[in-house]
Amino acid sequence: MWDFSLTVRCAVAMLRLRFPGSAVDAVLDYAEANFHDLDHKFLAYWPAVAAAGWSGPRVRAFLTLCSQDDRQIIAEAAADALNGRYGNYMSVL
Repeated sequence: MWDFSLTVRCAVAMLRLRFPGSAVDAVLDYAEANFHDLDHKFLAYWPAVAAAGWSGPRVRAFLTLCSQDDRQIIAEAAADALNGRYGNYMSVL
């Protein structure tokens, strides 16, 4: 089954789209609410990649949380984003 929401998250990250603050908050709300959900264990990955182009204390807090995560791909994406880099990421599928 095609996961439309995954495709959208990937597109936002790879196209380096910038959102208004309310849209960033909505993305982060969803990512944070499901951060430890094992059914969606890589959900935070694409928001972490996309956040390289976002700013603000909430974005920084989310990226700091992600950078300390045990899931290496999320931690590395967040570390890059904290330094303003999108990295060279493909897919976690």
